[in-house]
Amino acid sequence: MNLLTIKSMKKIITISSILVLFLFTGCNNQLNDENKEKDEIGTFVELEDLSVNESEGTYVFESTKDCYTTSKDENNVYFDGEIVEQADSATFEEVEELIFKDINNIYLITIGKACEIGGAGLNVIEDVDVDSFKSVNSHKYFKDKYNVYFQNGEFVTIEGADPNSFEVLDWPYSKDKNYVFSGNEIVEGADSETFEHMWNTRYAKDKINAYYFWGEIIEGADANSFEGLDYYYAKDKNNAYFENTAIQGADSATFEVIDYEHTKDKNNEYYLGEIIIE
Repeated sequence: MNLLTIKSMKKIITISSILVLFLFTGCNNQLNDENKEKDEIGTFVELEDLSVNESEGTYVFESTKDCYTTSKDENNVYFDGEIVEQADSATFEEVEELIFKDINNIYLITIGKACEIGGAGLNVIEDVDVDSFKSVNSHKYFKDKYNVYFQNGEFVTIEGADPNSFEVLDWPYSKDKNYVFSGNEIVEGADSETFEHMWNTRYAKDKINAYYFWGEIIEGADANSFEGLDYYYAKDKNNAYFENTAIQGADSATFEVIDYEHTKDKNNEYYLGEIIIE
């Protein structure tokens, strides 16, 4: 390739670069002009983790968490581009994930199992005291001055719960002065005063019983000596347990966890709670 050819190619590249820059600048200015026109429609206020979506030619703040759009301007609140007629724009705010409130109502966003199936909806929660409504150290538990509520796809009242003494423990447990709850259900027979969840396990106990996930009593377990080892294994002075079942023949004193599938004691090795026979 001679020197003249190289110089010619450099000129072509330079001219092409100038043309690309000119076109980009022109498009950018056009977008800016369009946005200025949209700015005149209303001042949109960001709620949480929201970003401007210009790809569809709409000027909204879109949630990056799920498959719905929530926004507001000086006059209205919008859900998926539709005005929420009963919502008050000035006081509309997010309480916790999927829960919003304003001066008049509490709102729950419901989402299908997949965003593309069924989409999302915004529903007013009835019979809740708006003024005293708040979350309880969690995006799943809420209370007002009358009741305690649990949100796990549906928004339900925890029957019998005392809002003044209610506290959230490690998932899925909570308690008040009278009861222990698993989700929104009372753990029958559990002692609220002595109930404790064992950190980083699926086990809990009180002065009476030991419990597996969701408050299931482990039959025959000794509550005083019971200890959780990990999510799936525990032991007391008499037995070792896989989930909620005693492991037949296991020696509690020497029982130890190798990994999720494997455990051992001085006599045997076990696979998911069953003796491995060589």
